[in-house]
Amino acid sequence: MSEENMRSINYAYDEFCRALRRLPEAIVGFSSLAQVDLDEAVGNLDSAVYQVLSCYHSLADASRDKYDWMDQPGARTLIGIRNARHHNLGSRVRGFVSMAFRGQISSNQSYWIVSYQPENHSSLPHYLPDLVEFLEHKDNRLSKKRSSEISDYLQVRETMDHFKSRGIEPTNLFFNLMPIISNGAKIAIDEMRSDLEVLSYDGEVYLDHFPSIDYIDMASGLYGCLPSTLAGKPYGDP
Repeated sequence: MSEENMRSINYAYDEFCRALRRLPEAIVGFSSLAQVDLDEAVGNLDSAVYQVLSCYHSLADASRDKYDWMDQPGARTLIGIRNARHHNLGSRVRGFVSMAFRGQISSNQSYWIVSYQPENHSSLPHYLPDLVEFLEHKDNRLSKKRSSEISDYLQVRETMDHFKSRGIEPTNLFFNLMPIISNGAKIAIDEMRSDLEVLSYDGEVYLDHFPSIDYIDMASGLYGCLPSTLAGKPYGDP
């Protein structure tokens, strides 16, 4: 690989790391900002998520001629969700917070999440029916095999069967995007770490962090109930 191509990878990695830092900042700061300006808080969170997805896609594009980590299900899943957002498919795989803010879900109902990790970790719920719609869409640019791999990786069928047996409809289900981001980042960084040139403090932090943690078990079967309030206030009834 040429020096120019490796430089492109380094810049893409650096931008991805900066996006990774901004996302937890938006999550942690959401509640306090929402008390002052809910619209801005929701917008900040949506923008932070999309920036992570977009920067990950850019890193995959830059790396394609040298590495093959983007063909792993954990990476392909994150790239697929980015594509749903970018190409306006599957209602762009909406987040719980933005749906609540726009009155697309009701505080009079109970909503559930497949969290993949314990509740003490960051949660970033996204709408499972949107993801299913994207995976089944004729224009998703995925083969049936790839769509099935993503569905299997996220335990979509198992999740739906679990809740169906309890009388809970798929329209009330969400999945946690945060473990998908974490695994996707680890997949990329684990493979490229020996070649990367660190361009910033963020790049250095994540180059140390991700190789030191374990992959999150997406088959953990951990489920939870989502709150019926948004930043301490009941959200609307559509």
